[in-house]
Amino acid sequence: MLNLDNLSIDELKVFVEEASANEKALADKTFPDKPPRHVRAINLMRKYAIERIEVLDSALKGRDDKMKKQEKLCNNYYRSLPDYAKWLEENGN
Repeated sequence: MLNLDNLSIDELKVFVEEASANEKALADKTFPDKPPRHVRAINLMRKYAIERIEVLDSALKGRDDKMKKQEKLCNNYYRSLPDYAKWLEENGN
């Protein structure tokens, strides 16, 4: 399972670029069983990755206010993902 929280800023940027260039191809590669809405899941993961880049950048710059706002957006995108695309266990670990 691809865990976007474990990726560096550079790795997240690569993911965003790949998802932006060909969402369906990345969805098919990431979810080879092609579950329902797998392309939509990649779209949400791309949005999550964009906000995650901002979270990490804000943390590096000590901008806690912006970081907290971006974390909320990440959480909203994550909650919208289908279960098969989520990388955290139910208890948050």
